[in-house]
Amino acid sequence: MTRLLARAVTVAWLPSALLAQGAGRAATPMVPAAKIAAAANTPAGAYARGAYDDAVKFADAALAADSNATDAANVLVRALADQGRFDDALARGARFRAQPAVALAIAGVLEGLGQLGEADAALATAERGPDSLRATVERARLQRERGATDSATLRLRRVASASIASARTATDLGAIAAANRMLGRDDPSRLRDALRLYDQAIARDPARHDLRAELATMLLEKFNFPDARSALDAALAINPREPRVLLATVRLDNAEGQRPRGDPLGRLLALDPAHPAGRALAARRLLDAERYADAEAEARRGLVRDSTAPAPWVAIAASRYLAGDSANYRAALERAHRRLARSAQAEVEIAELAARVRLYRNAVLSGRAGLARDPRDARALAIVGVNELRLGHVDSSRAALTRAFALDPFDPWVKNTLDLLDTFAGYATVRTPHFALVMEQGDAEVLALYAEPLAEEAYATLSARYGWTPPAPVRMEFFRSHADFSVRAVGLAGLGALGVAFGNVVALDAPPARARGEFNWEAVLWHEFAHVITLGMTDNRVPRWVSEGLSVYEERRARPAWGGGITPTLVAAYKVGRLRPPSVLNDGFVHPRYDEEVVLSYALSAFVFEMLEERKGIAGLRALLAGYRDGGSTPQLMLRTFALAPAELDSTFDRWFRAKFAREFQAVELRTTVNGRGDTAVEASGSLRSALAEAARAQRDQQWDAAIAAANRAIALFPAFAEQGSGYHYLVAAYTARKDNAAARQALGKIATLNEAAVDENVVLGGLLAQAGDTLGALGAWSRAAALQPFDAPLQAQLADLARAARNRPAEIRARRAVVALNPADRAGAHYQLARAYASAGDTTLARREVLRALDLAPSFEQAQELLLSLQPTRKAP
Repeated sequence: MTRLLARAVTVAWLPSALLAQGAGRAATPMVPAAKIAAAANTPAGAYARGAYDDAVKFADAALAADSNATDAANVLVRALADQGRFDDALARGARFRAQPAVALAIAGVLEGLGQLGEADAALATAERGPDSLRATVERARLQRERGATDSATLRLRRVASASIASARTATDLGAIAAANRMLGRDDPSRLRDALRLYDQAIARDPARHDLRAELATMLLEKFNFPDARSALDAALAINPREPRVLLATVRLDNAEGQRPRGDPLGRLLALDPAHPAGRALAARRLLDAERYADAEAEARRGLVRDSTAPAPWVAIAASRYLAGDSANYRAALERAHRRLARSAQAEVEIAELAARVRLYRNAVLSGRAGLARDPRDARALAIVGVNELRLGHVDSSRAALTRAFALDPFDPWVKNTLDLLDTFAGYATVRTPHFALVMEQGDAEVLALYAEPLAEEAYATLSARYGWTPPAPVRMEFFRSHADFSVRAVGLAGLGALGVAFGNVVALDAPPARARGEFNWEAVLWHEFAHVITLGMTDNRVPRWVSEGLSVYEERRARPAWGGGITPTLVAAYKVGRLRPPSVLNDGFVHPRYDEEVVLSYALSAFVFEMLEERKGIAGLRALLAGYRDGGSTPQLMLRTFALAPAELDSTFDRWFRAKFAREFQAVELRTTVNGRGDTAVEASGSLRSALAEAARAQRDQQWDAAIAAANRAIALFPAFAEQGSGYHYLVAAYTARKDNAAARQALGKIATLNEAAVDENVVLGGLLAQAGDTLGALGAWSRAAALQPFDAPLQAQLADLARAARNRPAEIRARRAVVALNPADRAGAHYQLARAYASAGDTTLARREVLRALDLAPSFEQAQELLLSLQPTRKAP
């Protein structure tokens, strides 16, 4: 991770705040409390703190005293508009339309009502007033929307060249900043000027929350999430109802993938129920959940005030596109294009949404359609490049990303991905009958020993089970750096996942990417290949919860220890109602309400498919996936395939789940905690927790009888729980202290059976079994450990010796090959031992090759010389 963040900071003249997440910059000024108090009963003061009704009242009073009070008129119009009362704002501001000092506010109202011609006329009036620079910028923005880019650029350049010294107000400075920001599309160097000018504008008037929103949006577009958050938080601390700030906050939450704090979207729509961009974002949440009809209905609520607003039409087009309704999609897209002439914006947003629901090929097509409208859209190029890479098209990906970087060198998504592509020169491709296994050259010899047979086993098993064969080769990429894997998946470091499947392309953490005992990369490989099956069978149209649930379920079916299984936390969360029922379980993945909900939803969804297979067998699961391929929805398919309507699915599963784990439900009670962010979490309590706490106390006091009794009680209550701190672990500690190796072996064996990442437990178990003379048992334990940590050279050497003693030639050869590849100190000895293994297996050709390599390194190696002589072919006497 550090390496990638450091590599991102390479453009010397660019302010760090625009470049890398986490780069520091001075905070924008807060509004002094004394100033707020002093202005509390003025129109501007009430407006600044979001008391819009008070602002209207104070403005009316000021206008009653002075009918020409243009400052009050501005507040009146803006306060009404910010609450969605556009008709009132237009009616009550009508008498000021000809006044240049108020015309800018009037223009915003007219634009919000879709009256663009009249809005432009109002801006022309405003250009003769005190806000002339801002009026010119807004006219340029509207011209850009209509496709008049040349005239818009001329206007923007005129504003950008204005003398900063002559800028009289924060509005003037903000206008010059906005002009530079818009010109930054074609000249990225202007963004540093925009940043500086926004800071100056906010320093001049810290109550200008609209300028904070513009600054935050610019920072967000350049992936500087921390500084964008700071700017927005500073505004919300004073005015928690500012619509532009709330809108930018929702967009930032979406970009960061974070759960919203304080429901900014709900607050925005409560303030203005017909807010076009707000309704479009609400529709996007439904699109993420793959509720396409609901998304369109939500987006239409944003057309009530302005039937031409582009954001809702883009959302409607996306809902139809993702639902496969191509004819109506084109009609909606044409409506969006009426306001987005010669712009790639609609296609870019649709491409992003398509990628979020795993339609990567569609994302490429939509991105390319956007480029046909605007060949210089850097974001469209980035989307094409990243999604081409997800499809395994490395060369076309690099070409698109290189063009994107030339246009926008500040996009870390693009920069990081290009850097990652540069490292691919150091990767090797190991080809198998059905896979192209891509891994770092230094890892390939060892990792392929385990990945190749496992991948082919997954291919054979799951292809036969589901009756569908993926086209070969499936590209599977292994990353020893988790940061590199994260960049491969999402373009930025910090992703919490272990693997990702894009279809016929898979990426995952290699064993060194995580700490020892932290994960099981073999289970991840199996999980991701199950995605290859379910995505392929459905043309990538399977809902996320279905694909994830089936992948976890297939893990559990492949190996008893894989897939997590039932846990105290899962039972606790289910009992308290903190998990969605199956009919809406997809929301647990795409809109989690608390930190653990996604992980718990993975586990729960697997049990849903275990239940469904019990009802209809594998034929039912196949029919379900075929239905998604044909465009069916989850309610339709569950009813057709399993005769379960949504409510019946939920109640049937609830009964099944509670009956299956009745003992575990009795053992776990609930305890709610609140973390520093105010989020509530559920922890397991009750008899299981009490038994484990008693075992811990007894172990601390070395009261081994009590520890064993408490541990056994915990195991009886929840036998599947074998994570660190389980009853089995307390038994191991107690029996080890008592030197009762037989009992310790038994407890370790249960951990090895139930805990997929139990590396060290398997190592210890293997040693105890070897001491007891159980060579085959020891071989199994050490083989499991070596599979989890294949780069552990001492472990591989021990395993090789044990396999030789057990006369298990394949196991010995694999371990000896791993030792050789790990470049041991005694390389000649390692080649000699591998030659012996080949010779014992009857492969004299490979045995001669390895013994000759040993002799190349140590020509006087007598044992190797003897082995070579023994391998010479026997000649018959003449």
